[in-house]
Amino acid sequence: MNSNKDVTKVSRVVLKISDLKRSIKFYKEVVGLEVRKKEKNLAYLSPDGIRDLVILKQPDNPKPAPLGSTGLFHIALLLPRRENLADLWLHLQQHGRWLSGASDHSVSEAVYLEDPDGNGIEIYADREGVPVKKMGTERLQVEDLLQHATETSWRGMPKETVMGHIHLEVRDVSEAVEFYRDCLGFELTAEMGGSAAFMSTGGYHHHIGLNSWNSLGGDAPPENAIGLDRALISVPAQETLNTIKKRLGKIVSSKQEQQEPLVIKDPSGNTLQLEVED
Repeated sequence: MNSNKDVTKVSRVVLKISDLKRSIKFYKEVVGLEVRKKEKNLAYLSPDGIRDLVILKQPDNPKPAPLGSTGLFHIALLLPRRENLADLWLHLQQHGRWLSGASDHSVSEAVYLEDPDGNGIEIYADREGVPVKKMGTERLQVEDLLQHATETSWRGMPKETVMGHIHLEVRDVSEAVEFYRDCLGFELTAEMGGSAAFMSTGGYHHHIGLNSWNSLGGDAPPENAIGLDRALISVPAQETLNTIKKRLGKIVSSKQEQQEPLVIKDPSGNTLQLEVED
């Protein structure tokens, strides 16, 4: 499980959507998150009524992101146990139109969805003890997975669910790797021929995924574009955040240094909010 408090990791993601009511219905009925709080154009979604994992935001005059833009590839919700994934698979048979894929990555097993606006969602369970270098992509062995389904069936996201990682579309993978490594302290765990890379802290297979499959050389989308609003990155201590600020150098103004949380953009224009974990 990606629950170690001594690592820098993605803890929450804010997504821009076009219809708040429609998206709330999807995330409740299909994904299984509950609405902890709702405001005029915001909904805070939680697995336990305490921690928010996904925040939905309906901007004024929302528009689809232009083709080739940087931004979100998918968010990834990490389930605590394999049987949760088996129960989810059975649940999704009632909502098959949202299902976009299923894979065995050796280090984990995953199903993939798209929300009503096309925002990508991975829901996965880790395999303990599999070396990161074994990470790959094969077809999910559904028959084997379903042997672990429970008698109670799917009852929504387990309370221990966390944001396992985020996968971003970037304009240049090498540029992005340099930023997340040298500025934020993530380590490269795997790469795919210059078009994709995976990074983490604490030895996890990845907290950050990066690819340029559809976004090579692309620009950031406009503010009202559907997709990623920001990724909230938790750091384990104030000292860690201070070190990151020093590494960022000219990217962060003296005024920003005094602000908490710290909000910056990566080289591809993806917005990141850094804060010390509670």
